[in-house]
Amino acid sequence: MTVLELKNQAVLTLLRRQPFMFHLIAPLRYEETDEVPTAAVLFDGVSNESWLKVNPNYVAGLGILELEGLLAHEIMHVLHDHVVAPHVGDWVWNIAADLAVNTILLKQNYVLPEGALTPESVAKQLSEELQKPIAAPPSLESAYWYYRWLHEQKKSADEKQSSCGGSGNSGEPDEDNNQSQSNGKGNSLQDQADSHAHWTGEQQDQDSELTKRFVAQQVQKALEQSKGSLPGYLEQLTRSLLKVLEEPKISWSKLLKRFVGFRAGVLLKPSSGRENKYGQVPRIVFRPSSKFVVFVDVSGSVDDRLASRFFSELEGLSRQGHEFDIGQFAIDVVITGKFRKNPEYLRRMRGGTDFKAPFRFLSNHNLSKNYDGVIILTDGEADWPQPEDLVLPSLWVLSQELQPPPHINSIVIED
Repeated sequence: MTVLELKNQAVLTLLRRQPFMFHLIAPLRYEETDEVPTAAVLFDGVSNESWLKVNPNYVAGLGILELEGLLAHEIMHVLHDHVVAPHVGDWVWNIAADLAVNTILLKQNYVLPEGALTPESVAKQLSEELQKPIAAPPSLESAYWYYRWLHEQKKSADEKQSSCGGSGNSGEPDEDNNQSQSNGKGNSLQDQADSHAHWTGEQQDQDSELTKRFVAQQVQKALEQSKGSLPGYLEQLTRSLLKVLEEPKISWSKLLKRFVGFRAGVLLKPSSGRENKYGQVPRIVFRPSSKFVVFVDVSGSVDDRLASRFFSELEGLSRQGHEFDIGQFAIDVVITGKFRKNPEYLRRMRGGTDFKAPFRFLSNHNLSKNYDGVIILTDGEADWPQPEDLVLPSLWVLSQELQPPPHINSIVIED
């Protein structure tokens, strides 16, 4: 059985056990990679993209029930907001988060992979490292509770060592030990912790507000698609997550700026002007630098007034150093050149709209390498492209409220 077939079997097993979790994980883009040690569920609130990444070498050694437990484990981290917590990157937090999730899943009779952290295994490891008996903490506590408990154990060991006049690291592995264990898990508690490095890379560096809102939207869709009542632990989590959607929406113009700005490099540009009377060299201006291609749906369905508001935002972004090329599309694509102030691009075409046309045009002319992303202005009235059609990060600027599929990153221009 291939890793993909094993994953599919585990996801179907999850469907029979908990349809809500199935509908959360089924739409995720699947990727096999050694970038993660075991598996990872990632939600990007800027691009509205989500992935399930698995390490094929690790997953190949699991049974279907163990992989089901691993997938549920990763989903539970997202539902608990562990990926945007202030302690992300701290190995103690990694252990605390795993304890919070694993104790819930074990009570629900999930099968976890061998070596999964439990209160008993952590207490045993601490007892060996600190050379004193440590009682296992209770189950079903929050990650923050376990985080405090772990630090209390370390503090107690530090105080004891200080009173005895000793030296060392109080059970925390030193740099030499870390170096020796860098190619695999060692015997210390820190070595046993999952790395969760993907939280700080693709999650934590994003705007946490956008990530929380995006996760809440996916949770809402999964609730609508699944049938039956949720167990108490999931009902409480989802109720808390959905509160984010009751908060005021982030303006579409701010979301547009974040999409463009997130993918910007830095342009070093000398400022114009003469040397001042003190003989100082003119300063260097740091400006964001990125290039996007903007495709405007000219099938006749985009309101001129909304298009004007959209172009006004592009004008402001271009003054900040971002570059935009403009194209028109309906069934085919016409590139009209670089963006300029007050553009007159709304030439009407006929014959409907094909959302694959802009991406097909980029691929056929080998233009994807020239841009950091694609922005599409449209009313959304056509068949959406599939994930494999999107050759670049894409933002769809809609003139009306719609419910596009999860892989479509969209915003709505508001009056």
